[in-house]
Amino acid sequence: MTEASVIVEAKRLSGKTLFISLPLLKQLHTSEADAILAHEMAHFSGEDTWYSRRISPLLHRYDEYLHSLKEGITGIVVFYYMACFRALFEISLCRLSRHREFRADGIAARVTTQSDFAAALLRTAAYSRFRASVEQDLFSQSRVMESADVSSRVETGYLDYVATFATDPDLGTMESAHPFDTHPSLSQRLKRIGIELTSDSAQSLLERPGDGGWYRVIPNAAEIEQQMWKVYEDQFRVTHEQSLPYRFLPATPEEQAIVEQAFPVMNFYSADGNVAIDFEKVVHARWSAPIRFSEITGMTGMYQDFAEDEVLEIHYKRIGKSSRQIKLAGFGAEQKGVLKDVLEKYYGRYLTAVKYQQEHSNVT
Repeated sequence: MTEASVIVEAKRLSGKTLFISLPLLKQLHTSEADAILAHEMAHFSGEDTWYSRRISPLLHRYDEYLHSLKEGITGIVVFYYMACFRALFEISLCRLSRHREFRADGIAARVTTQSDFAAALLRTAAYSRFRASVEQDLFSQSRVMESADVSSRVETGYLDYVATFATDPDLGTMESAHPFDTHPSLSQRLKRIGIELTSDSAQSLLERPGDGGWYRVIPNAAEIEQQMWKVYEDQFRVTHEQSLPYRFLPATPEEQAIVEQAFPVMNFYSADGNVAIDFEKVVHARWSAPIRFSEITGMTGMYQDFAEDEVLEIHYKRIGKSSRQIKLAGFGAEQKGVLKDVLEKYYGRYLTAVKYQQEHSNVT
């Protein structure tokens, strides 16, 4: 399932409702959508969803318990024993999860047909992978987007992608997303229902085009889908725009404007000397020159709150003096804390941008 999904009354089986992706429903044949429904209802019949809801909070509490043991001096010995137990329990959970998936697959294949369920799995995996690639391509763009046209790109390119999906060398090892459990690979799941997954068998299963039967019977499906895409794409665009300042070591006025909008100059006032922090450097009124983030090798005093003579020391690599001090007492308790937070945030932005640029240059 994806962010663009709605609650569809699933033929009122067991009085339950089912989340089904509307964009995917348009691409599925009616019998394939039936197979997906049967698979999900099999989870309800096996109380798998009830089990997941009950076990997840318990695991979370157990992990919190492990964390407290690790942090405590006297509990560290017990921690390693309990962590080992947790790892063994995870193996058991994975085995149980796989068993639940195989059970649901078998029921779906019997309620519909083996080929219907197999085609539904393949088409769903193709949709998930293609949509992920579209979103990744859009998110990697290093410019502000006026709109995030995920829906139109998926709509226009999906059928062509499906035509080549069967030849993907990683086809057999793919896994499909699921709201409750981890899934075995496609080849393992299809083998359990009697279908050997090869490029030829995948092409044969995907030859029949989807008829969008379920999509057409949902009242106002197009309007609902459009509304949901708008919400999702607006948030996608905002998230992308928020990530841009963390990517740039500005090389153009446009890039600098993006970074400065999110990381404007911050000024702090003290009798010992005012301090200004921007996206690339720290300036102190008593220093002969600013310290650029690219020169910094470390800082001391960031997380200490001692007496009135508290000092923040910045270490840097340059010919001559290799450290400078900022006396924090003159800033007052509140402004002192803000100064530390800003310095940490702005320097963290710089380090993140350095890492992004290094990874980007390696890719290109």
